[in-house]
Amino acid sequence: MALREALFIAKNLQMNKILFDTDCLNLIQAIKSKVSIPDIDAVLEDIWEIHKELSESGFIWVPRACNSLAHEVDAAVGLAASWSNPSMSIQNLIRME
Repeated sequence: MALREALFIAKNLQMNKILFDTDCLNLIQAIKSKVSIPDIDAVLEDIWEIHKELSESGFIWVPRACNSLAHEVDAAVGLAASWSNPSMSIQNLIRME
């Protein structure tokens, strides 16, 4: 659902050149191979439809250990992150990544 929300945001901001990463390998495989997963079929359908409109976007799998900034931001504030005044732990992760 987070990936679907990110796609909606990218579409609304007219961001066509964007690379979405996730640590969920099964999700990336399902998206790329167009294989349905019964429990999340509706979400996958939305992802496929929105992706068609974002002509130069793509999806990659990233191990969770390499995705610490995204997890820290999500744990702190979710998608409503304020980049104008990030916490010290988020600032440190930004520097490291």
